[in-house]
Amino acid sequence: MKNISKNVYAGGIVLSASGILFLVLEFLTANTWKNPAYNYATYWMSDLGVPIQTEVNGHIVNSPWYALMNLNFVTWGLMLIVGFLLILPLFDKKVSRRVIPLTIIYAFGPIIIGTFPGYEFSLQFMHPIGALLAVIGGGLHALTTGIYLGQKLNNRWYRIVSIVLAVIAMTGLFFTLTQAYPESIQGIVERICIYPIVIWPVITGFILLKNGQYTE
Repeated sequence: MKNISKNVYAGGIVLSASGILFLVLEFLTANTWKNPAYNYATYWMSDLGVPIQTEVNGHIVNSPWYALMNLNFVTWGLMLIVGFLLILPLFDKKVSRRVIPLTIIYAFGPIIIGTFPGYEFSLQFMHPIGALLAVIGGGLHALTTGIYLGQKLNNRWYRIVSIVLAVIAMTGLFFTLTQAYPESIQGIVERICIYPIVIWPVITGFILLKNGQYTE
């Protein structure tokens, strides 16, 4: 066994903080939305980043702290890049060649989402592209990295949780794309896609910090 490097330890901290910070800032942004009150079940997460007052799918969108939410998406993506680059020493060269592109796809998803908010304007098409990149990239990352690290750290629980979160995210994406759900729960369905890929790096970071070592 070998003591975990300072870079990997720092990566664990960044990955753990990434999802926690995202959820806290999402809550703060939603909590400022008073007219009308924000509804997690009915409203899209992306509604929090819309910079104008408008109507989306039959409900009024009016997010006072839209800039914070868009910054939140971008910050989350940047933290994912930094975190996974820091823990690259955990992977052999073959696996690293898969981890790096998956990290780029996964992390650039929320960066695109925050840069191109989800409302009607000339570059609106970029927003759903960002969402697809985030969910697909995050799901594949959880499968690839989760299985590998679970084996490397001899942590069966982490491996199973990574697979389950990836399956939940992909299932949510399927329902979102097919729109096979009532509008009254569209916010819940969207979060079934997003929350697993927000939570997974948090768990990954905590596992690394708790483990404190890894096999060569």
